[in-house]
Amino acid sequence: MRGAMIASALLAAVLGGGACYPDAADWSGRTELMDASSAGRTTRVRIMLEQGADVDAQDACGLTSLMVASSAGHTEVVKLLLEYDANVLLETIHGDTALMHAIGSGNPDVVRLLLEYGAYTTVREGSRNRGVPYGETALEVAERMGHGEIAGLLRQAEDYD
Repeated sequence: MRGAMIASALLAAVLGGGACYPDAADWSGRTELMDASSAGRTTRVRIMLEQGADVDAQDACGLTSLMVASSAGHTEVVKLLLEYDANVLLETIHGDTALMHAIGSGNPDVVRLLLEYGAYTTVREGSRNRGVPYGETALEVAERMGHGEIAGLLRQAEDYD
């Protein structure tokens, strides 16, 4: 165990930053975990999570690491964040969830993962600021964007019985 911790610390030093302050954020609240998640840096994300980074930290707009990884279509990072109990139900200040971000990426594997971890499909895009029912459901967004496979996944999801 000690050897693994030393190896992890050395790797963190080589990869740069975050070794002492895994939740350090810039002026907008964006953390190193969010940056690594957005860039698809799975090893860096794993190290920061092992160091205790807050998997559900939100920036000033309410974005999380899960949302930015979903938006970029980084399946392995999304899977890792979910394994560390990232909350799929968190919303941005506009009411958007990781599922809405994943649909935008067009990656059905990310959408599938989020659904497996309990993402709601009936939340309406932008519903928080503008009052329900505003915006489109996840299915409507997928259809509008021409993501047929994703639309099929959403139709099969529980809350579309």
